[in-house]
Amino acid sequence: MFKGLGNLANLGALMKSAQEMGTKMQALGEELKTKRATGAAGGGLVEVEVNGIGEVLAVRIDPSLVAKQDREMIEDLLPAAFNAAAQKAK
Repeated sequence: MFKGLGNLANLGALMKSAQEMGTKMQALGEELKTKRATGAAGGGLVEVEVNGIGEVLAVRIDPSLVAKQDREMIEDLLPAAFNAAAQKAK
């Protein structure tokens, strides 16, 4: 008559397990925010620093690029540096 009620105990355990996993995932996310990765392009003329979740924290452009007013080179190097930093963060 009440054969299916045994599964209710499993449901409680499953819910508890899911809650524990959510707590662990939140802690992992917080830990990843503290990790740092730097990507560079153009021999270090452009550097980008990201955290473990991919947020950009800093961008450094060598003053010589700015002095040359070489906008095209900066535009080419920035995505390369972003991608290098993102790859390291993974």
